[in-house]
Amino acid sequence: MKWILIGAFFLPVLAVSAEPASLGCPTGLFRQLSLAPAVSLKDRYLWDNWIVRDSESGLYHRYALSAPKTVSPEGRHGVAEIHYFRSPDGINWENRGPLFKGWSGTVAIVGKGKNKRFWLYYTGVDGDLNQVLRAAVSKDGENFSQLEEPILSPEPLFSYYHGDEDGPPKAWRDPSVFLDKASNTLHLYFAAKQQSQGGSIVPAIGHATGNPERPGEWELQAPIVVPGTMKQLEVPNVVKRGENYYLFASSTYRSSDEVSEQEGKGQWRAYRSRSPFGPFIPVNRKEGVILSFQKGIYAVNLVRDGESDLGPIQAAGFYPIGHPKELSLTPIFPVKIENEVPKALFP
Repeated sequence: MKWILIGAFFLPVLAVSAEPASLGCPTGLFRQLSLAPAVSLKDRYLWDNWIVRDSESGLYHRYALSAPKTVSPEGRHGVAEIHYFRSPDGINWENRGPLFKGWSGTVAIVGKGKNKRFWLYYTGVDGDLNQVLRAAVSKDGENFSQLEEPILSPEPLFSYYHGDEDGPPKAWRDPSVFLDKASNTLHLYFAAKQQSQGGSIVPAIGHATGNPERPGEWELQAPIVVPGTMKQLEVPNVVKRGENYYLFASSTYRSSDEVSEQEGKGQWRAYRSRSPFGPFIPVNRKEGVILSFQKGIYAVNLVRDGESDLGPIQAAGFYPIGHPKELSLTPIFPVKIENEVPKALFP
């Protein structure tokens, strides 16, 4: 079984010249993407989103959280659904409507031809915000069959903490999948918390591993704790370039979802390691911060080419509450790596 795509997003395979010290996006493509319009709906809010391009059909499949505008922007999480768009070019999107209830995740394409399957990993949540990681499978990227049982539930292992007494919401969400070709191992990263031996609770990146031949089975690993001042870590992504594994995650100082994303002083952070298990260190002296969300973007997800470790790195997010285009989806923007330090070129 061959993994065609792993990760939150995918863009076309592009002919780019990339030196080891610099991996980015061709100037022409950057100009085209930066001028692309926001994706918005008149009757629904849109936020966390992830995109897959099917290399066989050429179609782009975009998934986003959506909620009807009959509720308040702050109340959208309680009625969130996974919404589906598709596009022939990654710029002009056809609205295909909501699929089913759930919170953010990622999509991977497994196999080719008649054996091709879309695996959608997402967050399941109940009325008390208890979270589990779930999966659904599709032959076409639109009509999914949801697995009855969660693929990963909170367990009292490795000092994972599943409560909210510390202030921030419970965290067992935002799964993202990465295939480490060096070991032929799948890695599942997600937003989590850890309780230290001293009793303090810190945001962490949850971690599990699996076999590419069995994409619905996972083994929980110890959480990854990174340095930095934040109350939440969300929407993690991992990509490998050269000898380094780069971990990206959105962070915020806010302790409640009732505070807007901009008011929470969110940031996008990057860390690097020589192992997908860590430890991960900040890529710079700014605690790994490479983009401030005060620029008007939140919940950034990586865009990457799952068939090559040499393709351009790109990303996308959504416009937060308070932005003129609030709760719509951003265009895609490039992320350059220079001297082992990622730089987000958000317009």
